[in-house]
Amino acid sequence: MSLPGAEPYPDLDSLSRRFLDLGFTTAQAVTLREIRRRYIEPQELRRLSQLEMLDEVEELELVLDHYAISWGVKFPEGWAHEGGAGGGWGLVAKEQEQLGNDEDVDDG
Repeated sequence: MSLPGAEPYPDLDSLSRRFLDLGFTTAQAVTLREIRRRYIEPQELRRLSQLEMLDEVEELELVLDHYAISWGVKFPEGWAHEGGAGGGWGLVAKEQEQLGNDEDVDDG
């Protein structure tokens, strides 16, 4: 299989760096596995598991770890934004107390 454009970006850091190299103020990249684990509520994971009829969550997570979403933000010069150049934007993680309970969610 050929994935044109994948070779120059072998890891998450390189995905973010390409935005910064093009003059973006800040950038972020996360794998689909990280999105699934950190940003999707447990009740939604349970609902999806009923739709997906997925037996092997571990296999799904291995696959999801190979895909990433990256984005950059270019703030206007002199524009004050919350948290400095890197803070105050992006995905919002689940509540910290829920993070420890993610392992208890039965996805299959």
